[in-house]
Amino acid sequence: MRDVFVRLEPRTRSADIEPGLAARVWDAAWLLGRQWVLGELDGEDGGTPVHADVQVTSHALETVERGGAVQRYDPQAMPLQAVIEAAPSRPGGWTLRRKLDTGLLLAQRLRAAGHSSQLSGVLRAHHLDGAAAPGEPTAAALHALALHRVPDGEKVYRAVRERGYGARWASAAGAALRAWADEVDRRHAPAAASAPSAWQPQRLEYRFAVGAAGLPEPLQAVEHHGTDLDWHGFDLGNPSGAGGLTGGRTTQHAAVPTPIRFAGMPEPRYWTFEQAQVDLGAVEASATDLARMAVLQFAFDYGNDAFLVPLRLAVGAVHRVERVMVSDTFGLAPTLLPGAVRAPSPAGAAPRQGWSFLAPLAADGRPSDLLFVPPVAAHVLRGPDLQDVRLMRDEMANLVWAIEHAVEGETGAPLDRAQALDRQVPQSFTPPVVGDLRYVLQTRVPSNWFALELAAGLPRILRLAMVAPSSEQPAGGLLRGVQRTGVHDEEVSRAGVRLREAEVLARWFGGTSLNWRRVERAVGRGEGSSGLQFDLATTQPPLP
Repeated sequence: MRDVFVRLEPRTRSADIEPGLAARVWDAAWLLGRQWVLGELDGEDGGTPVHADVQVTSHALETVERGGAVQRYDPQAMPLQAVIEAAPSRPGGWTLRRKLDTGLLLAQRLRAAGHSSQLSGVLRAHHLDGAAAPGEPTAAALHALALHRVPDGEKVYRAVRERGYGARWASAAGAALRAWADEVDRRHAPAAASAPSAWQPQRLEYRFAVGAAGLPEPLQAVEHHGTDLDWHGFDLGNPSGAGGLTGGRTTQHAAVPTPIRFAGMPEPRYWTFEQAQVDLGAVEASATDLARMAVLQFAFDYGNDAFLVPLRLAVGAVHRVERVMVSDTFGLAPTLLPGAVRAPSPAGAAPRQGWSFLAPLAADGRPSDLLFVPPVAAHVLRGPDLQDVRLMRDEMANLVWAIEHAVEGETGAPLDRAQALDRQVPQSFTPPVVGDLRYVLQTRVPSNWFALELAAGLPRILRLAMVAPSSEQPAGGLLRGVQRTGVHDEEVSRAGVRLREAEVLARWFGGTSLNWRRVERAVGRGEGSSGLQFDLATTQPPLP
């Protein structure tokens, strides 16, 4: 017997299109039969969850380890980035702008406390030096304007911190001076920037760890590039995961599970119109796109079987869901839901590898059963690039070049190194020489280009070397750190590396404003050429 398929179309014989669009069904028995044919009456013997009791154990962060030193850390006081990324302004001392800003702030605080008479003595004892910054006309003009008018904030700060300057003053004036020094710390050096830095010049990245009471091993972050910091940047150092987790603060949460919803989610009912915002059916997946196929299968087959239980968890803590009890519409005893990682294996089967979402990994690669909510500032305001250093490979010269495009100037603004060098060297026209050839052993490169040579031995380390004749030294702190320690050869790929340092501003709990400077690592612009040549015969005069 041949099957006959009939399609119903909403047509009407009248001039009104409303009856056809309504598609009314007058025969209820036919509708039930149609649902039976399509399998809509085949349901599972399972109830809908209506209540969930969740027990969570939390462990607040207490310590931060950076540069081999462990220090106390309060997540409520400041975000984690302000602790690990904090660094001094410049290795060579404060800029002229910072000296003047802190000096003016000192004058304001002393006047507000009624100690204006002390300003003249502070200015005589801690005045600005008479030399201006070479190669920076703006800084020279600013220095001449502030000379003998504004005290040197750096000198006063160091005198207060190192020699107890102001202790002989009246108690109120001394308290105002110490309060000023504390305010300078909050503005310019949060979280004790004098402590060992988490920045690793050899790896061109941040490395640090955070610890909590009851956690057997700290959570380690070994590849933080100064950009977004979240839970996926941390791993457990203990191979056993969180098996030794003890103590902590246990809380009970009661919530109503709600079905999850996402864009393009198929409707659970056949007779419901689908949304056209996201067309999951148009997603293409090859035989090797396992992750894409898994997401599609979840969306099409199991999307309406997933429920969400929202929990309010503390920021800056490691959490572990101990138990989830769910009650359904059948009114039976609550059901205990085991975790995906801790789910028991069937009898006689091998131990399960486990699967987890939003969980840090252990040292053996297995997921843990922890949920880490890092205390990070999600939205920060970023200033201009104070330092811009680019590392690129030069296959023709068989070298790696570190180029200082910009460094922090004395005015606190970025200083273009190429323009500064042009101002220092007088430009004069020299006519080309016509005559005998002149032998040149090696050509020169710009003074803000620094060669990195591969040192002998293992591991493969690139060391700063004066390959091209140059009297300049790195002016920025980024290359000075590389000059001291070198950098691993594998960190500089053929695409190159770009390092940028900038000031950032963020708000934390209670509306507290914090600013610090951080280094951001990004991919470079590929290989390049410096034009360095050897063994030349030329008629051109040597460069100055």
